[in-house]
Amino acid sequence: MPYSNQNPPTAERRGYRIPQFCTTYGIGRSKAYELIGRGELEARKAGKATIITHEAAERWYSSLPKVDAARDTSRFSRMRSAANRSRRGSRRG
Repeated sequence: MPYSNQNPPTAERRGYRIPQFCTTYGIGRSKAYELIGRGELEARKAGKATIITHEAAERWYSSLPKVDAARDTSRFSRMRSAANRSRRGSRRG
């Protein structure tokens, strides 16, 4: 788990502030607030701080759909091809 010197890992993490949650679970800040707003991610307030409990974070993470390799492989290949074409195009000129 990534961490800064101010927030070393503990044996049992109780909760995350938004920046730690985003870093740990690999999503952006806007997406985190969007999930909270839609009720897909439970959050609590402690003064001005928004806290996401470890349990709520894991519940959200577990609810994410699994990748269907047979269906999504071609989609990922198209995305990779488009990215490669874009990179090649940016070298020209």
